[in-house]
Amino acid sequence: MSDLKHSIKLVSMELSNFKSFSKFANINQDAHIVGPFTNFTGIVGPNGVGKSNIFDAVAFALNLSLAPGKVRHTRELANRLNLVTNGDNDSKNQDSQDSFEFFVKLNFLKINSETNKQEKLSIQRGLKRQPETGSYFNEYIVNEDHERPLLYEEYKKLLDTVYHLDI
Repeated sequence: MSDLKHSIKLVSMELSNFKSFSKFANINQDAHIVGPFTNFTGIVGPNGVGKSNIFDAVAFALNLSLAPGKVRHTRELANRLNLVTNGDNDSKNQDSQDSFEFFVKLNFLKINSETNKQEKLSIQRGLKRQPETGSYFNEYIVNEDHERPLLYEEYKKLLDTVYHLDI
């Protein structure tokens, strides 16, 4: 049994263009905010509204595998809603290309069990498009430090050590 000096509590999550959470549905914000989560949180709603997408988002951000056969490529997790703006073919094409970009950010509260000190912590995983080549890559951000995205190995190590996950 490991000697844990802190606990982690998921407080909320932010989703942009991930599955049913379209970036175009929230005009005033960049992302949908889901939460706050409490000690007991229920996720209810009719069939087809995206309840399972919340669990897929957590699995994606934590680099866990999704249901086998459900998703073959990361781009399939993007909401595919394309807006047509002013009938301009160039902007329509740009929307189509950008529609594959998305992110999931998990906001945690890290609590030190010895001192009871609380610290905010956020991890974000997203799919971005490289404008020069048109190829896509995973982007890993910790604590909203967009100036220094992490490499996959750094992100995995962070998940393994800080969150004590066996991924």
